This record gives sequence, C-alpha cells and structure tokens, in this order.
Amino acid sequence: MPEETKKYKLKGIELADYSESTYRLEAPPYLPSKKAQEIITNVWTRFTEMRTNRDLNYRWFGKTRDGTYRNLIQYINICEKRWNSDGIPRTELEEWQASVFKPETRNKVIAILSAVAQQRPRMKFKGVEKSDYLREQILKDLYDWSENKDDGDEMALYTMLDSIVHGTAIRYEGYEDCRKVIKEITEDSGNYDEIQFKEKTIIEKKLTTKDVRIQDFYFGNMSIRRMEDQTDCVWRRLVRISDFKREFAGWPESKYVIPGGDLTDETFFASVASEDVKEQGSELVEVLRYYNKDADEFVILANGVWVNPIKTKVSPIPFSHKQLPFYSVFFEPFAIDFPYGKALPDKMLNEQDAINALYNMILDQGYVSVHKPLVTGDEDALDDIDLIPGKVNYIGADVANIHELQISPPSPAHFSILQMLQSSIEQTTVDSVQQGQTGEAGTATEVRQAAAAASRQFLLFLQFVFHGYKRQAKLRVSNILQFMTSPVEIEKMLGDNGEEDFREAFQVFKVEDTQLMNGKNGTRVIEMVGDEKELEQKYNNRLKEREELEPLGVEKVYITPEYIRNWQYDVEPIPGSTINETEEIQQALEVQFQQQVLTLYPDMVNRESLFDEFLRVFKKDPRNIKLAPGQPNPMMMQQQQGGGGIAGQIVNRATGGRQNNLGGSSSLNQLNPR
Repeated sequence: MPEETKKYKLKGIELADYSESTYRLEAPPYLPSKKAQEIITNVWTRFTEMRTNRDLNYRWFGKTRDGTYRNLIQYINICEKRWNSDGIPRTELEEWQASVFKPETRNKVIAILSAVAQQRPRMKFKGVEKSDYLREQILKDLYDWSENKDDGDEMALYTMLDSIVHGTAIRYEGYEDCRKVIKEITEDSGNYDEIQFKEKTIIEKKLTTKDVRIQDFYFGNMSIRRMEDQTDCVWRRLVRISDFKREFAGWPESKYVIPGGDLTDETFFASVASEDVKEQGSELVEVLRYYNKDADEFVILANGVWVNPIKTKVSPIPFSHKQLPFYSVFFEPFAIDFPYGKALPDKMLNEQDAINALYNMILDQGYVSVHKPLVTGDEDALDDIDLIPGKVNYIGADVANIHELQISPPSPAHFSILQMLQSSIEQTTVDSVQQGQTGEAGTATEVRQAAAAASRQFLLFLQFVFHGYKRQAKLRVSNILQFMTSPVEIEKMLGDNGEEDFREAFQVFKVEDTQLMNGKNGTRVIEMVGDEKELEQKYNNRLKEREELEPLGVEKVYITPEYIRNWQYDVEPIPGSTINETEEIQQALEVQFQQQVLTLYPDMVNRESLFDEFLRVFKKDPRNIKLAPGQPNPMMMQQQQGGGGIAGQIVNRATGGRQNNLGGSSSLNQLNPR
C-alpha cells in the first residue's frame, strides 16, 4: 500500500501541504477581548507614528551625494562604515590598482576612548535638605556594589564608544530577578537514604544596564532633546522565536506568540507587525516595549500579542521612580531641540574620504612610475611579452622602436596635501603626540601631559557623559531602594507545635576600598535587618565586634530598609573620575602631596593617617611595616637623644630647617601635636 500522506488541520480544514512552522500548530488561538484589541491597536498606532517621525530626513544628519538630507539609518550606516574602515568603494578597478582605506577615523576614536574612558564615572550622594554622612556613604557603597556586580566599567566603556561612533548612546536601566526553591542538607542529616533538608526560597536579584541599539529606539517627540523630558518611547527588539520562548517562559500570554513567517493575512496579528518580520519562513518575533510616564503605562507586544496584561488592565511602569527607564549620552550636540548627537566619524567624513582618494591615487601613481608602460609604433611588437626578470622575449620588430613611457613618481605636493588633510583631522580630534605615538614628545612625562591635554580637549564630551550617568545613578539608586532592600531568602521551618513558620533574610552587601567612618579606606559590610527590634539585638554586641573587625580594616553597619528608603538625596558626578592614573603616577602624586602638606602645615598633620594612606597607595601590608601600639621607635629615640639621623633629616626637610633655627632639637612629635 502506498504510504499515507500526513494531513495537517488548520481552521477545521485538512491540508496535505503545510509550509508554516510547528509553533502555529502548537499555539492556541489568540482571541483578545475588544478592550485588549483596542489597547493593542493604540500602542501599535503610536509606534508607527514614532517610526514615521524618526525615519524622516533631517538636515542635522547632512546630505547624501545626490543632495538630499539623510535619515537616521543612513547616518548610522555612514558612521559605522568609517569606523569599520569600510568607506566609499573604488569601482571598475584594474587588478593592479589600490583600494586601501586609511583608518584615520578608527585610530582617532580609539585615541579619544583611551584618553577619557578608562573607567566608569564615579558619583557622590548628598542630602537634599541636610547632609547625613552615613546615609550618603551607604548610598554610594550600594551604588558602587551594584555597578561592580554588573561590570559597570565595561558598560561605561562601550557606552562612550557607542556615543563617539554613533553620536548618541542609549541604555536601559532595569532590574531582573529569578525565584528558586533550593533544598539545603541539614547538619544532622544521615546517610543517603536518611537525608534531611530544609527548603529555602532564594530570589536572585540583579540590577542591570542593557545596551539599546540606537536604530531600535523611538523617541515620542523628535523636538525634545532631554530624555528626562520625553513623555513616551518604544524599545523595539527582534529576537528568534526560540529565544523569545526562553526569555518569556512563565508569562501566560507568551504561549500565543508565533513567529513572523506564520503571520498570514487571515490572522489578527497581520495588521500589528512590521513587514520585515512577516517574510516567508521568518523565525523572528518583534518585541515592542512601550513606556508612557504621564499615563503610567507599560505595554509589551510580541508579534501583536499583548504579553503583560494584569488581568484586563494595563501594567504600570514597574519602577517606583515612574520615569522612562533609559538614559542617553551625546558625543557632541546637534541642536537644542533634537534628541540625537553628532558622531566623530561624521565630523571626519570629508577629510577621511579625501585622504582615501588621494592615498589610493598616490599608490597607483607610484605603481605605474615603477612599472612603466611600454610604447611602440609597431602593431605586433609587444604581443605576448613576459616582463619577468631574466626572461628572454622574442619580438617581431626593431627593439629601438620600443620605449618606456616616462611617468613621474608621486611628488612632494601630493604628500603636502595628504599632510594638510591629516592636520585638519588632528584639529578636529587629537594629534599623534596626544595619542601617545612618537613625535615631539620625547619623554613619558611629555606624553602624559599631552594625553592630559587631549582629555581637557574633550571636556565637553565628558560633560555629556556625566549628564547621562547622573540620570543613570538616579534610576539605579531608586531601583536599589525599591528592589534590593527587600528580603532575598524566605526560609520555611517547622515550629515547636509542628506548624510551618517562615523566616526572611536580607542580602548582605560587601564593599571594598571605600572610605570608612574613621576616615581610612577599607571594607564596609552593610547588613539590613527586618525591624528595630532585630537592629537593637545586632548592636548589643557592637563593641566586641568592632574590636575584632577594626584591625582588619573592616567596618560593619546594620540598618533597616526604612533608614535609606525615605531619605531625600541628590546625585553629583565626580569630575575627572573617568580617567584612571597609572600606579606609578598615583604613587608620585601621593609622595608629592605628603611632602607639600608636611612643609606647609606641619603642625596640623596626622602623620599616622598619612602613613596609612602611603601604604595603601603603594599597596604594602601594614602588618609587616607599621609599628604595633606601644612598640618603641628606635629612630624616634635616637632623635630625642640628639642624634638626629634620618628622622632629623626628614623633619629638617619637611620644615625647611625652621625648628633648628628656633634652637630646639628636631622631633617628629612636634609634627603631631597632641
């Protein structure tokens, strides 16, 4: 018997040939209510309005070769081509002709990035009404802790790179969590068949900053520059259906989502999905995240399916700050009423293309000047001549009638023009010395000074970086107070009467290399407790705990979540914090500072604190160097006995000999009055 053809059933009709994916067969029919359809349609209509306005041609993006203004996508393309050393191609070339892209743009981008983007911007926090040192330090520590957990330095590097290359960098500032139930083996557990355990629910919390491609973001108003002033926006992402199912696993409405290739005209989704998603065989899902801060609405559409309804209502923005959860960084501004910035490849566009054209012409001329063409008046004289060294060629004409065509090599004028173009680029960006290349700077100090000049040259760019990261810090700290001050563990235990009891546990934050309450740098451990009663219990053993931790450079702080939740604060970027000096320079600056402060203010200096800071900068273990309390200092004793020695020389050098001029013996104690 012939094998029976497999039948597919769609809408009650059996089909022998079914070209669509199995996702559509497995997905239940999506039948949104009339209200849900209205919400989906409104969000889609708003998105298409934003997309239409975003994709218009704007004069800020410059003109194409045919004289028309570019749109955003065209602007991004020309910038990325120059950044990737892939500019205007030379067409219809002979095999011997050069097609070289001189990577001036890429070199300058890397030079600027190296000068100003060595680490993420640092922030400090201060009270709005009055200063509170402990609260300010705790907020700073929590912010730094979250940034370190989220690889904040790397994200800052790519944010600044993105803004230099595209003119604008946009980032999403959000929160993710994952709830797990784990079973911990108890200490009194027996053998394998007698295992005893207790269940614990763990909530893995993560504050995260995510890259947002500039071409995937849609501003609600193209005439508003500041992200803070935008009312609504859309973040669009294209993902594969398999990735979507993993990302939205557990979301009830995600089961209705089918890939773009299955969005045929008879489905509800056909009118609420983009054309580039609905291509035949497409496995893409178009995920639209719509935020509206005035209406406090957050809607997710995935190929037309409303993924995040709360029963029949629209979800609010899930952050207590109620702002659009995005921040932006410009390289240079275009205008006061335009939400995009000017990119460095755009600034260098004309010079880069001219350098490429001239560079290739110089190479072509140099090639033909070396391999000179041969000319003759005899028609068949040069047929089948092989110009290989040592090769004997037989020609059917008089050799005297064959001549080399004299073509001059590239002239100094060509290189002068090339140098002029490169000088123009250096005026726009940084010169070779500021890049750290060999040149007029003959020493490492001169190169460092030139690099510092380069960083000063881009102070405007750094100001835009600080503006963007100030907003980022406000969004992140608000998320810290909302999400990270709640319990992360819920432990189920059995009480004395056999009833189930639940105990909550908060996360412990450990922040290294931070300023402690005693003014020294060390490690602060921040532990949150549930209420005032538990806080009092923690502080009962405070003195003993402090005695144990203080010699280790550790400070432990207990607080309730309310201690920082309701406190009004402001954020201020620390100028110059993106530039990280080398260890050698930090050490030299520390020595210079200590010499100056001992010279100018010898009677006001705490030498022990200076010594601790000196050891920290030079990364020395104080336990191996510092005198223990009560241990006599032989150098001090020698000086007090009038021997002077090295200690006397130090005092004499620090005070300029003033103490000896007064007739008294030099003493280090005089520099540390009690």
